[in-house]
Amino acid sequence: MPQKRTKKGLAVLKNQGRINFHRQQKPQTTISPLVQILSQYQLMIMVTDQLSSADIVHLTSTCKEINAYLTDDENIFARIKESAHCDGKGIEARARCFGHWQGDVTKAIVQCEATEPMPCEDCKAMVCNSCRYHIAYLDDLPCCKDDPDHWESHEADLTTTLEAMRHCHADHCDECPNFHSGNFPIEAIRAVLLAGASRERRYCSVCKPGFCYDGEPDFRILCDKVLDRDLHGDWCCCTLIDQFIEDSWLCIPCFIRKEAQAYSRRLKREVYKWVKKDDESTRNLIKTEYLCDCGQVADVPYLVDCRWCREQVKTSEVTDLLEDMEVF
Repeated sequence: MPQKRTKKGLAVLKNQGRINFHRQQKPQTTISPLVQILSQYQLMIMVTDQLSSADIVHLTSTCKEINAYLTDDENIFARIKESAHCDGKGIEARARCFGHWQGDVTKAIVQCEATEPMPCEDCKAMVCNSCRYHIAYLDDLPCCKDDPDHWESHEADLTTTLEAMRHCHADHCDECPNFHSGNFPIEAIRAVLLAGASRERRYCSVCKPGFCYDGEPDFRILCDKVLDRDLHGDWCCCTLIDQFIEDSWLCIPCFIRKEAQAYSRRLKREVYKWVKKDDESTRNLIKTEYLCDCGQVADVPYLVDCRWCREQVKTSEVTDLLEDMEVF
């Protein structure tokens, strides 16, 4: 009799149930030539010496390897930043922000001094003398009297006209030039606005509780503080010429940022009242209230600090108080 056939089971693969650790090799990635160059110190310095501060910032944000090569060593990064060039954007900003050359950069009468920059006092970016914040002035030369395009070219860091402002700290001074007389361009007017009340920091009794008693200003403490300040002459001595003209080296973006910060604060509010007389209603100013940075009314008198130097400002109210104390 023929043998009985049996069903054969399925063939089992030898590596079935086993983990295959063999992986297919990926193709080797190529290193960017720029990364290779910047990985060599001498080549990196040769490249970065030809870049502006803005270019260096953009370069550090390209990839992790380049950022590490440039910034990991603080001494190397300081050397790179100090040798950077000015990018020339300041001339465009002057045309756009201050109306020079009718906003047309192609008609600019100054050129970027790319290889002769200095670091901005705020952001430390390298900016040249032509691209930094400038105050143009109208001098007494006859050639400038009736030629607005010509007098815009006269730019200086220190002028005899502005010399009178060296020792002036007041908002209004008879010895200072009239910046709204048309003799000064928009840069000067905008700087004067920043050098006035916008730099004053006033306080409320919540932010300065040490000068109040039972929620009310303690005039004895305030008067003692004013007398002590006046005795030692520890008043704010900041002037427009020190902050924006003489030794100041400020790029235009940082100047615009200072303006934005100053104008974002509410310094005071005016309280009006409607008065009806002869069947006509008129709005009369009742009082002007100064505001603390927290938004409350600045109810601590005589205490006004300068935002630039943090010293106390000798305001007209303080001067009147000192005069009254001398009388008594």
